[in-house]
Amino acid sequence: MYVDMKKTSWERVHLPDEMTKEKMAKLIEENSAADLNSLLTNDKGLLWENMVEADEYLELKDNDSQATIEVYAEGEHGFSPGELLLTNAPHSDEVTVNALELASELAHKRVVEGGCQKIWEDEDEEQTTYTEEAQQLYDEYYDAYKNIITRGKF
Repeated sequence: MYVDMKKTSWERVHLPDEMTKEKMAKLIEENSAADLNSLLTNDKGLLWENMVEADEYLELKDNDSQATIEVYAEGEHGFSPGELLLTNAPHSDEVTVNALELASELAHKRVVEGGCQKIWEDEDEEQTTYTEEAQQLYDEYYDAYKNIITRGKF
């Protein structure tokens, strides 16, 4: 069994004396990092260094919630990756929500389905607003739902 961990790293390329700041700025402006890497790799006379002291392990949030840790069984003859056993990627049944919108929707639904005698002011107008009683209930429900969603506390 083995574990793979994703990290960022920096490489240093020692440039020739004839490379000026202006030439380098133009190369950076006109090329992606991958293209610049290809250009520099093709120049066989350059010295490359891996700057291991600058390595940083990635968290899920830094990798668009894609796995940054994977645990595998040994593959056949120890060469190829075996079966993926564990990962820190979110499970497919996990849901990402906007906590404020969800709390608002749940609080509104509870007010509408709840025990307020009158919920709306000016029901004939284009824009309706809660009565004072309904607004107080909404605020109470909203705070409670937001607390449950963001902190997992009841």
